[in-house]
Amino acid sequence: MNPYAIPGIAGIDAMCAQEWGIDREQLYTRTRERQVVEARQMAMYLRVTRERSSYAAAGQPYDRDHATAIHAVRTVRNLMSTDKEFKRKASAVIDKLQVLDNAVEDENNS
Repeated sequence: MNPYAIPGIAGIDAMCAQEWGIDREQLYTRTRERQVVEARQMAMYLRVTRERSSYAAAGQPYDRDHATAIHAVRTVRNLMSTDKEFKRKASAVIDKLQVLDNAVEDENNS
């Protein structure tokens, strides 16, 4: 699957899953495996910060409440400042989303 071809929120989920090396469907499970939790938290963070979703809306697709989404945003901010590997993965997803945004903007301007 080419995550660059998937716009918006579905693209966020696909890119986070790809960067953390999990299947996209795992984001929606109840598992607490670190790899899955980090990818899910990053996806919620991006839904809140990039897509301007409410905390409740950011957690809803993962069957999580607004408090979990708030925790996810705080955790991602903390991990980005303290964990080099997490920051590398998060930056990779953010950079890919920026490339996608630029491509869509260029296409709209043509």
